[in-house]
Amino acid sequence: MIAQQVSTAAARTITSRLEIQCGGSITATKVGALSAKKLQSVGLTGAKVRTISELTNASLSGEINFRKFAYLSDEEIVQELLPLFGIGRWTVEMFLIFHLGRLDVWPVDDLAVRRGWDNLHSNSEPIKPKVLNALGEPFAGMRSVVAWYCWRAS
Repeated sequence: MIAQQVSTAAARTITSRLEIQCGGSITATKVGALSAKKLQSVGLTGAKVRTISELTNASLSGEINFRKFAYLSDEEIVQELLPLFGIGRWTVEMFLIFHLGRLDVWPVDDLAVRRGWDNLHSNSEPIKPKVLNALGEPFAGMRSVVAWYCWRAS
């Protein structure tokens, strides 16, 4: 969530500051001990503070159990996380790809994926998510890999 809508450099800086506030490692317990003011002091917006706080509280209370995610389908994980403030489908898809290593995620709402697809296929008009969703079917099982290629081509 830290990296959403900010540059990679800004995300690294904010993450580094949060690691310092957490004594070297970011854990739910350590983040949960920080006040909203402390979280904002590392460069997080008010909305991100709320999202991170709600996710932290859900983890600490057991409402969300990340350990069981290894045994859940992608859609089950989506349904677990979507009710939390500030977490949308795109956020969950990025989590599935980059943190859980899921290979069959097709993030058609990601602008870079769509632009990369357009570049790779010399599209004269920007592709719509619904159209791209159907075009991903032949790649079922490896759509995360195709998405990565699209990101690189964007």
